[in-house]
Amino acid sequence: MLNFLTPLSLSFIAQIYLELNTISGYNFGHSNIVQTAIKDTNCIVINDLKYSGLKGRVKSVKLSTYQALEKFGELTEGKLVDDSLEKNSFAQFDADGYYTKIEIYDTLCIVRERTEFKRYPKGCTISSKTWYADTLNEVNEFTYNFKDSIIEQRQYDSKNKLLFVEKSKLDKTGKLLESVKYNSEGRKTEFYMKVRAQDAPTTTTWHKYDEDGNVINTHIWVYNKKDRTQIYSFIRYIITDAVEVSSVDNFGTIEKFNEQEDLLKSRSSNSTVITTYKYDYDKNKNWTKRIEYLDGKPEKIFKRVIEYY
Repeated sequence: MLNFLTPLSLSFIAQIYLELNTISGYNFGHSNIVQTAIKDTNCIVINDLKYSGLKGRVKSVKLSTYQALEKFGELTEGKLVDDSLEKNSFAQFDADGYYTKIEIYDTLCIVRERTEFKRYPKGCTISSKTWYADTLNEVNEFTYNFKDSIIEQRQYDSKNKLLFVEKSKLDKTGKLLESVKYNSEGRKTEFYMKVRAQDAPTTTTWHKYDEDGNVINTHIWVYNKKDRTQIYSFIRYIITDAVEVSSVDNFGTIEKFNEQEDLLKSRSSNSTVITTYKYDYDKNKNWTKRIEYLDGKPEKIFKRVIEYY
């Protein structure tokens, strides 16, 4: 599964997985896209650019991550490296701001993963095909019913076997409220909910269930909007052979953001290391360069080449 870029990620689906939770010279395989009947002919979907935080009429974005080196007192780009959260990638958008193609590449600039998207009339259904090298690995379809603010995702393997169904509900502005994931047999496996209040912290809750429907893991996050600080006050339950383990983290992970909603500073709850970021922006207020520092020492340089319509 694409963890960094999915049909609505860096966008909506990214929120689900990140908040809860890539070969030159090869021929990519082909398969028929699984289709879903469109029920709401007046469907209008908030585009991927909006959810990704990109501004302006973006045509494509190429993200590359480099080792940060200091030479002769100046910071320079070293070799291309992998980042666990933000993969080296190339994303392409249509004129309406929706993904048409995403490629993930390795440190040798060889494409390891490729996803193509197809939108159906009125935009209510998006299908995507993902290849790893020359093998079709998975087919996703996203059906939108904005009359009821519902998004349904169905994922199939290369043999058209249903893997899971995920149903999500949005508020009037298109922000995620809750999401429920089911396996191929219709059993609930995960639940995600976000509660937003005008003058109170935002609370996010995630549950994972066993085969009998019992909760085996719970995570709770709290975000303080007033000082733009995200504090993960996290509770986790693991039940194995009638043994329950729980922990409460009151120390929390702290993240601070700037006016562009870009991360400036973070500290993990299980570490004293402070990570900070510095940015360069283009005229559309999209960052084109980001430097990551660990306790003040430059670690990585992220560069984005953004093409506009």
